[in-house]
Amino acid sequence: MGIAIALRDAWIFEQADENSGRADQILSGWAVGCDVSETQSTKLSEQDVMDWQKSRYVHVVTHYGYQGWMRTSDLRPCSEKEWRLRQNLEVLALSGTEELLQSSAPFCWIGVREADILSAPKVQAEILETLTRTSIVHVIKRDEVDGWSRVRTASGTEGYLHTVFLTERRDHDRFLMKRSKGFFLQDFLSRRAEVVQEESIQKFSNVKTNLQAWEQALRHALTNSALRYLGTQYRWAGKSSQGVDCSGLLFLSYMENGILIYRDAKMIDGFPMCPIGRDELAPGDAIYFPGHVAMYLGDGKFIHATAYKENAGVCINSLNLTDSDYREDLVNSITGYGSVFVKE
Repeated sequence: MGIAIALRDAWIFEQADENSGRADQILSGWAVGCDVSETQSTKLSEQDVMDWQKSRYVHVVTHYGYQGWMRTSDLRPCSEKEWRLRQNLEVLALSGTEELLQSSAPFCWIGVREADILSAPKVQAEILETLTRTSIVHVIKRDEVDGWSRVRTASGTEGYLHTVFLTERRDHDRFLMKRSKGFFLQDFLSRRAEVVQEESIQKFSNVKTNLQAWEQALRHALTNSALRYLGTQYRWAGKSSQGVDCSGLLFLSYMENGILIYRDAKMIDGFPMCPIGRDELAPGDAIYFPGHVAMYLGDGKFIHATAYKENAGVCINSLNLTDSDYREDLVNSITGYGSVFVKE
C-alpha cells in the first residue's frame, strides 16, 4: 500500500468515476492509503508514480477505514520519511512529554473554520491559499514573527498564519502503515486507562470521581465541537467547515476530540460507538434514524446536519413535543441511540 497526501479538500467517489456519486471527503493534508502495486509496498516506487500519473483515479483507504476512489490530480505521493514526521514520532521520542510535543509538533490541524495562508506575516499580505478546519499543515517555524507561524501546506505553498489558528492533531495515520483496524478504539480506551493509572495509588472512590469528571469534560468538548459547525450548509458527503452531512458532523466532532467513529449513520463492530437505551442518553451521545444521525445536547435538544427545507444545514431541534423546534418526523423514526461511554 502506498501513501498519498490530499493536495486540497477533495472527494472520495464510490467508483472510479466522479459521476458515480460522492462517498466521503478528505481535507487538505490528510493522508490516504492507495493501491499502487500488487506488492502492497509501504512506499511508492518510481514505477508506481509513473503508472499512477497515467491513471485518472486511484483506489484509496482512509486512516479511519473508509474506502473509495479519488482523482489522482487531488493527491501527491508521501515518502516514508514524511509519513514518520507526520506522526510526530521523532518529536515525541526526543521530547518524552506530551506537553513539549504539543508546542513543537511539526504537523498541526487548522483549528478555526477557515484560515488564510498569507505571503507575509501581516494581515494586508497576499492570500496564497485558504484552508478549512482540521486541514493539516507542516509548521516550519512556530512564532517566527510575533503571533505568526510559517507553514507549508500539502500543495507546497509556504506562507504565514496566526499561530492561534494552529491546534494539536488528535488523530494519526499509523493505520495506513500498520493495517490495524482497531487503533481508533484502542487509542480511546488507552486514554481512559491513563486516567485510572494517574489515580491508582489513591482510593478507588477518587479514581471513580476522576473518571466521572473526565467523562463529563469530554462530553462537553464533543458538544462544543459540534456547535462550532452550527449554521454550516448541508453538503452531501461533506466533511468540512464549508459543508457537512449528518454523519460528517458527528465524525468531525468526535475526531477533533481524539475519537474516530464510523463515517456513516450507523454503528458497526470495531468502532467505539455502542448501543444504549433511551434512558441512558447524555450529551455527546448519538441518536440514529433511518439514514440519519444526530448528536444529543441535553434537555431534549439535538444538533444535526439536515437537508430539511425549513432549516437546511447544521441546526438544533428538539425531542420535546412542546418545543417550537420539535421535529415530529424524526422523533417518530428513531432507530436507536449510541455512546462511546458504555460501561464495561
